[in-house]
Amino acid sequence: MHLILQGTIELGCNCESALTAVFEQDYDTPSQPHHDMIHAIRIKLTASPVTWKFRHVQGHQDKHHSFLELDMRGPN
Repeated sequence: MHLILQGTIELGCNCESALTAVFEQDYDTPSQPHHDMIHAIRIKLTASPVTWKFRHVQGHQDKHHSFLELDMRGPN
């Protein structure tokens, strides 16, 4: 849509199992939960000209810290 043809995108997500399913598992079978979405995402990532990285971030960090104190990338 925006014709971005190079670079790196880092995706932050608080669901480790989703990150594993999309980025780390070598298989993609119809019997796995949410197969249709995982498969569609993998096709898009493979076709993308940019490099995709991921990181797990803690969810609900704002319950313990002010919004202004939060690292927008989240903790490792």
